[in-house]
Amino acid sequence: MNLKSVTLWNLSMWAKYKFHRAQNFIDIKVSGPFSKREILELIEEIYASNDYTPEVNEIWDVSECKEALVFCNDLLEIAKREQSVRYVERGVKSAHVVSDPCTRQSMRDYLLLAKEVGYESRIFDNYQEALAWIISKP
Repeated sequence: MNLKSVTLWNLSMWAKYKFHRAQNFIDIKVSGPFSKREILELIEEIYASNDYTPEVNEIWDVSECKEALVFCNDLLEIAKREQSVRYVERGVKSAHVVSDPCTRQSMRDYLLLAKEVGYESRIFDNYQEALAWIISKP
């Protein structure tokens, strides 16, 4: 990862994110445990940031998350909140890195609920594959 392009680094007990302007993506790592409330706060913080622009891609890496206090009925609320605070341009990509079957299924369910956001989403087994896809040209 090219750290020279880092313009912002935010940390909390359960998540961190960086904006990489030169490569046009946000790198979001969640290591858990986390709750619905914390995910909603993170979504609002990221998309309210002065560094956020509608054409930025993103990688959500939850591969190290072993405990999520988010339930199936929470996924719809999270998807709706993201749609209300995130404006994206067509062609924007969102990669999701997962490591276990339960998280993979939750991510699939979430992406089905969030499909009208207007960006292309994919699920990956490892970070390097996700990064290669995010920085590739269409």
